[in-house]
Amino acid sequence: MSERVHLEVPATVASLSPIRMVVGGVGARFDLSLDDLEDLYLAVGELLRVAAELGAAATYGMMIDVASDRLIVTVGPFRSPALLARLRVEPTTELCLDLCQLLDGVLDSFTVRQGEADFSVEMIKRRQTKET
Repeated sequence: MSERVHLEVPATVASLSPIRMVVGGVGARFDLSLDDLEDLYLAVGELLRVAAELGAAATYGMMIDVASDRLIVTVGPFRSPALLARLRVEPTTELCLDLCQLLDGVLDSFTVRQGEADFSVEMIKRRQTKET
């Protein structure tokens, strides 16, 4: 299965509801468990809440790629050095705090994709295999 959904909305609190609906709809079609879907909601919602708090973007862009075993949710572009700092792992301790720690805890992985003047955040949530 290969599918891509792209959404762009104004960077407002009111935009979080349609974003949540799209993430939920794609996640349900992908057969994510309710726990995994809540993790994905939390990750996307908190990233966008912090981005709004820091004025990191005028619009929220989100792309969801559906692969055979995972959802890849890319959010951005952002232009905020403060947001970027909150997503970085401290090289001296290999730990991350705050937003970074939350994303690390609820996702299978996340990566900051650096552009020339901006960056995006790629979040991966894998489908759990059902044990027999």
